[in-house]
Amino acid sequence: MEMMNKTSMPLLLVCLFFFFFVSVESKTAQLAPALYVFGDSIVDAGNNDILNTKAKANFPPYGIDFIGGLKAGGRFTNGRTIVDFYAKWLGIKTSPPPFLHVNLERAKIYQGFNFASGSSGILPESGKELADLYKLGARKFVVYEIPAAAIDAIDRVIATYNVKLGEKLQQLTSTLKGSTFILAKFFDLAKDLKDNPTRYGFKDSNPCCMVSQEGPACIPNTIPCIDRDRHALFDKVHPSEAAYNIMATKCFSEKGFCVPMNLKQLAMAGGTKQASPKIKVKDTHVRRPKTKVLDVQYLHV
Repeated sequence: MEMMNKTSMPLLLVCLFFFFFVSVESKTAQLAPALYVFGDSIVDAGNNDILNTKAKANFPPYGIDFIGGLKAGGRFTNGRTIVDFYAKWLGIKTSPPPFLHVNLERAKIYQGFNFASGSSGILPESGKELADLYKLGARKFVVYEIPAAAIDAIDRVIATYNVKLGEKLQQLTSTLKGSTFILAKFFDLAKDLKDNPTRYGFKDSNPCCMVSQEGPACIPNTIPCIDRDRHALFDKVHPSEAAYNIMATKCFSEKGFCVPMNLKQLAMAGGTKQASPKIKVKDTHVRRPKTKVLDVQYLHV
């Protein structure tokens, strides 16, 4: 793996990630009929397993605590990510599957897809895609800030970007009829979890798994720490399942992290009803997000 200049890597590799709901009437008690996910390794569920990239998590000890017996399924953590918690709390039967693993020949009905890819980055046209998704029927969006890079000069740029991101989401909410965009203030929370882990019930923010000096990933087939729920991070940069639970809870049901409302309020809020049918994979032409996959494993959280 070629090493890159560490001062430039965060700008290339950090990626905003977002979720959106399709506004379709549902007769069940679930809060949302479908959940679609775009982003990087924070929310990747296994798309990178079959991509030509070294940024993979399809080996132990990744997935060691994942429910249902799935081990090392491509998530960059020991268990569930934010997406898995959101899907459960929204009443969606199963977490959105990684799109590249879906068999398009089967006439199976899904409640969303996960398009996230570890080490993906932001392109100039990424913002335009939000409006494109609106045209396809998306009405409720959750967009996360870019997290801190732990380099002061870069963090100042990221902070400015995050302010502009919030302003842009407000603009989209006012111009796209029937839409709601909420911003997750990920910059401060991710930084505080790493700098002050005891504030959240963790004993430290050291890697729970064995990592090498060359990269942030766990060394394959090594044994991680036993008290994984006491660590804010699982490898050098990716949160543990316990940390993801805290992050998801703050956006789903608490105040201040996701603005101007939390995810539960967003899901329950009224919106423009669509006469869209349930989506079958074989009838759907889903465009892959325009993200750049880089053949490196560094990602600042």
